[in-house]
Amino acid sequence: MKISNFLKRVFYNWHVKLISLALAFILWKYVDTLNQKEKYVSVDLTVRNIPQGYIVTSDIPDYVKVVVKGKEDTLSFLEPEDLEAYVDFKNRYIPSGSLPVEIVKKNLPKGITIKEINPSFLSVRMEKEMVRDVPIIPVVVGKPANGYFLEDIYTVPREVKIVGPESVVSELNSVYTREIDISGIKETVEKQVPLIIRNSRVKLLTDRNKVKVKIIVETRYLLKDLDNVKLTFKNLKEGLKVKNSELKIQVKLKVPIYISKDVVSSDVEAYVDCSGIERSGEYGVAVKVSPKIKGLIIGDYNPKIVKIKVEKIM
Repeated sequence: MKISNFLKRVFYNWHVKLISLALAFILWKYVDTLNQKEKYVSVDLTVRNIPQGYIVTSDIPDYVKVVVKGKEDTLSFLEPEDLEAYVDFKNRYIPSGSLPVEIVKKNLPKGITIKEINPSFLSVRMEKEMVRDVPIIPVVVGKPANGYFLEDIYTVPREVKIVGPESVVSELNSVYTREIDISGIKETVEKQVPLIIRNSRVKLLTDRNKVKVKIIVETRYLLKDLDNVKLTFKNLKEGLKVKNSELKIQVKLKVPIYISKDVVSSDVEAYVDCSGIERSGEYGVAVKVSPKIKGLIIGDYNPKIVKIKVEKIM
């Protein structure tokens, strides 16, 4: 009897009580919603499962913005590393299309939900990947010092492998070095110089982005004639002398341009070796010529054999 009366009280106006309970729940959810905040998080974006032999040619952002929702004290514990964003090319071989941005909740604190992902879809394009060897072209600025010239310049290695979209790599015929300033140099030098690729879709297939550049610098020469180079006589035996000792020869020189105005006959040594002469008489002896100044190059000289008269000293 008592149980019957209790049940009657419980179920009396049950529809009103049920509505009241629903309203109470809705009110609780509303109040709970008022206590929730929103937060923007920049999440790193990765690309997964690109088909072998293909490359993504569209611009993929480095990160996406994710709007999360939760209580303020809970949101304070959220770190960008708690989420991971990615687009997945698995089983997708279309050259272009739209892919959804997926979110992995790695260590998402309890009570936090994802409200929005921006962008939530990415327009993507794929293209066949191409690998190719291209020559390296060194880029120079400036000029060597006065009196010198650039004889040659080359890189080691002379070629490098590049990889990228077929449509781009097939049209790329060379890779350039960073500018090399050769202003004022006077000798051959070697430098390690970075390579420059201006198309961000093309990459170098090497662990290093520098190459050795050899810059060969040579002296610039002028031809100069010396008409009165005096002969000297070496190793003449004691008691002998050369009667016609005022002999002179003509010498043709290659002279560095930076000293050409200062070179005179005394800067060249012309002589004959008299060590084989034992007595008086006339002899035909070979003339030898050598420079006294570093950088001079003997071109030609005349005569190459001279007649000398040797006599005893009285």
